[in-house]
Amino acid sequence: MLSAYNRHKYRDYYDEFILMSGLKNLAVSDKISPQIPALIMVDILYAHYLHYNQYNKRKKLQMTLTDIGYELEE
Repeated sequence: MLSAYNRHKYRDYYDEFILMSGLKNLAVSDKISPQIPALIMVDILYAHYLHYNQYNKRKKLQMTLTDIGYELEE
């Protein structure tokens, strides 16, 4: 869970809880956007997701493209 809401009672619902920056004191962070850490984290997670089980993802993509009549270029 990526959240800016820092309440401990909700942390038990998730395996992973990553506290992100919120909108409070937004004017203080004029050097770097508070969204940058979230974007980097999402990029890392997405890269891991794409790398994990590539064979099945490619197979599903090819099935989908075949069903709509589009050939995947190699």
